[in-house]
Amino acid sequence: GALRSDWLSALAGTKHKSILYPSVGASAILTDAFNIKSDILSYAKIRLSYSEVGNAPSRFSAITTYSVYGGLTTTSYFPIKDLKPERTYSWETGLNLALFENKLTLDATVYRSYTKNQLFSPEISTTTGYSSIYVNAGKVTNEGIELALGYKQKIGQVDWKTTLLWSLNRNKVNQLLPEYTNDELGVTVRLDEMDVYSMGGAKKRLTVGGSMGDLYANILRTDEHGHIWLDSKSNTIQTEKNNYIYVGNTNPKYVLSWRNEFFWRGISLGFMINARVGGRGASATQAVLDYYGVSETSAKARDNGGVLVNGYKYDAQSWYQTVGGNGVDFVGSCYIYDMTNVRLGELSIGYDIPINKWCKFIEELNVSLVGRNLLMIYCKAPFDPETTAGTGTYNQGMDYFMQPSLRSMGFSAKVTF
Repeated sequence: GALRSDWLSALAGTKHKSILYPSVGASAILTDAFNIKSDILSYAKIRLSYSEVGNAPSRFSAITTYSVYGGLTTTSYFPIKDLKPERTYSWETGLNLALFENKLTLDATVYRSYTKNQLFSPEISTTTGYSSIYVNAGKVTNEGIELALGYKQKIGQVDWKTTLLWSLNRNKVNQLLPEYTNDELGVTVRLDEMDVYSMGGAKKRLTVGGSMGDLYANILRTDEHGHIWLDSKSNTIQTEKNNYIYVGNTNPKYVLSWRNEFFWRGISLGFMINARVGGRGASATQAVLDYYGVSETSAKARDNGGVLVNGYKYDAQSWYQTVGGNGVDFVGSCYIYDMTNVRLGELSIGYDIPINKWCKFIEELNVSLVGRNLLMIYCKAPFDPETTAGTGTYNQGMDYFMQPSLRSMGFSAKVTF
């Protein structure tokens, strides 16, 4: 176990001067504890751990600050009197098995964590003298499974090792900001949902009972049968830009990785295939290209004589300059994509040069070529789902002219003396 304490200047002026990070873990090797000698079960270990971590709030949240504009002093927010640091509580349990004289291995991990005391800043009436107020609230849980299955076998003179990794994570927003009354200001605030990231007609929204990464999009106007509505006089489509519907979550259902390594007479060959399954994202890039008629999709529509709307062809330019919205105001539901993808994540080839035959003070010399992200095997989205437009929490799956996905190739040399 361990115990760590951090003193943070952001907590100055509050009741909480420091953050404690306790952690404890225990494990047991069952094959040793029960003296198991078996040709089938070579090794078995269980482990259990618990930890707490803290996250400092933003500076000055607990202290009233003033800004001067044109000679007038104003206050922007009412400080929180009992500021608490954000805390995450985590439990993890695991199992390690080795079977058939260590040829087959299994590593399994199950975890659950929850985070509370997030810092909210809802707007309040400016008649109070403040525009917003800080409140500690919120609870978000994460739980998941990670599995690693490994196998090694000798095939003739070739040593083969393969590993399959599989993981999933489920996230839930249990609480945002329940009803809170500040008696000093005489205001009551509550948040059951909040928009955290917007891009044209698509946005990330947090709702109680939902998940981080929930994606919402506005829609085209439809009739009572669900068909796209067309004005009978002008033959134009109409949008409902203030009507947002849930269209999915940007997080994957699960992630897979399959790695293989082959060794023969000092030569090594390895490759890894990565797969992300599930998740939906939005592309403003595609909307801009469609709006200006420079995308492959719009070119095909022109070649086909228009876009099929309710079974009839509709003018391609009119369609794309309505739904594309110049990329700034596009119709989100028309630009939502499945982010499932499979790629050749890595390929390497190496050779152990027998240099100690000529140079006695060097034991080993290995040279290798390594390539990463070499080939996209399957991807229906018009962008790379593994890239992001920024470093923010909610940028994943929101494509706005992101840098193109790149292959990387390199050379390495490893010397052992």
